[in-house]
Amino acid sequence: MPKVLRFGGTLILHTIVALLGTAVLETAIGQAFRPHSIAAVLWKEWTLSLLCAGFIGFFMWRTWRGSAAKWVWVLPGVWFGLWLVLALSASHSPSVLVGGGLWDQFSGAACDGGLRASGCRNFLVFTIPFVRGVAYSIGAGFSSRVNKPKSQPASEPLSKQDQSTS
Repeated sequence: MPKVLRFGGTLILHTIVALLGTAVLETAIGQAFRPHSIAAVLWKEWTLSLLCAGFIGFFMWRTWRGSAAKWVWVLPGVWFGLWLVLALSASHSPSVLVGGGLWDQFSGAACDGGLRASGCRNFLVFTIPFVRGVAYSIGAGFSSRVNKPKSQPASEPLSKQDQSTS
């Protein structure tokens, strides 16, 4: 199988693990925290997405040791970038950062109107996968630096006595 196809398949597999694995781990850990406000829900989502995805990325790189784990951010980044370009082109306000614009959708602040608000859906569908992909890649990159294979010590040159006996 060509290297490009194998890398692409591994990248897709790592991306699925980053997105779904983080959701599963986040659900298990998140049951311990019961936020009572939208702000607390957002803090929980941001924090657990970053920590869980980084944790999974760290240990998945240790398990598979593939360079694709460090590139997981690319597919969610393209997904997020497409949404960003479409949102910027559809924006009619003078500033996308003020007054319920792009920043509210990116940060999750639009969720104060409820989870069914379009800005909140954009946050959950575009931003959270991007955050998880980036955190997974950072975790994998950190793991690759920390867990470098140990090099073998160079063999010592034979002494003159050993050379003469051989």
